Amino acid sequence: MTLDPRSAAATALLFLCLLTAASPAARAQTNAAAPVPAQDPASVAFCDGCHGADKLAQDATVPDLGGQGAEYLQKQLLDFMRNVRAMLARRDESRNYTGQRDNVTMHPNAQAITESDAVDLAKIFAARACHQTVPPPPRPASVPAVRARCEACHRDDGKGDKGTVVPRLAGQSSPYLFNQLNSMRRAALGLVVPGTASERSHPIMNAELKELEIADLRTLADYFAGLPCK
Repeated sequence: MTLDPRSAAATALLFLCLLTAASPAARAQTNAAAPVPAQDPASVAFCDGCHGADKLAQDATVPDLGGQGAEYLQKQLLDFMRNVRAMLARRDESRNYTGQRDNVTMHPNAQAITESDAVDLAKIFAARACHQTVPPPPRPASVPAVRARCEACHRDDGKGDKGTVVPRLAGQSSPYLFNQLNSMRRAALGLVVPGTASERSHPIMNAELKELEIADLRTLADYFAGLPCK
């Protein structure tokens, strides 16, 4: 019997998602053991300046952090921190050395916090309510078949898994989602330009996005942006 390569890829993707998923009991135990720290007004307010405190950020390319999983938020902060430290160690700010995530706006922020700060900030924003794109973009008439593979990890409601590093897509702004998808597609195609404002790479996502067209990315972004975040 010949195995369809696309089916094999989808099966492998689902297996990887299951490996990163925690059981409900494990997530409950983790949450109970990780109380939200007392808020540091300075650092939290600084984040709120771009990401918004009680509403979506004014810049639609900036993500909503409220209600996002703490594990995911912590990983993103640590990726930013490690990347900027690698660049500074080489005295070269023109490229992404970690190969995971970079954003020039986050450079000074990543230098200003410690790994302990990253853990605390992640818990604080994870405990907040999410904010919905209002009004949501029009529901696409059709969505690429790859959506089913997106949902294997990010769930069919787009809310991700708070017990893992799988993020919430639902309710994020369409421009933000498109930019992230396109960054990973560029990375997969080898089109990343050193020194660009934002770079992002992820082995699973790169493989999924490599064959998609720009129009597919916009449709996926509109679809998940239109899902309720709560």
